Amino acid sequence: MVRSHGKDITILKAGDSFALGGATVELVGPVMDYGGNARREDNHSLVMRISYGEQSFLFTGDIYTQAEYDIMDKGAELGSKVLKVAHHGSSTSSGEAFLQAVNPKYAVISSEGSQKNHPHHETLEKLQRMNIITRRTDMEGDIVFACDKHNMQVMSGQAE
Repeated sequence: MVRSHGKDITILKAGDSFALGGATVELVGPVMDYGGNARREDNHSLVMRISYGEQSFLFTGDIYTQAEYDIMDKGAELGSKVLKVAHHGSSTSSGEAFLQAVNPKYAVISSEGSQKNHPHHETLEKLQRMNIITRRTDMEGDIVFACDKHNMQVMSGQAE
């Protein structure tokens, strides 16, 4: 479909970056092939960091702790003001070392609540212990971060 409209397809990989308006999008994962195992498929999630002036966001997909360690081992810039918590707040993600590397002010958990035990109480306790302000779509609905290069406002409301 893309080619039929005269456009090219560019396959991106960890380490690539591109401009999006005034922001920079950096791909930080996946950094390796985790094979076809269904449980490991989530480790193939696209992980990207978007920065815009003083603002930065890390989107982690559904990666597990192993992928978090692999990304850290590659030396990617992870520090971000906002972290989209991996795998709906599952206990299989958001390792303490990874959270320390990201060092977010805000964590956002996209979840429908109690479905598959997401978010997991261990993850919520870890975020609280690390003094990370946690926002949850299962409790607040849509979570929106409106920002310019210097200021950020967080809004939420019940999803329709």
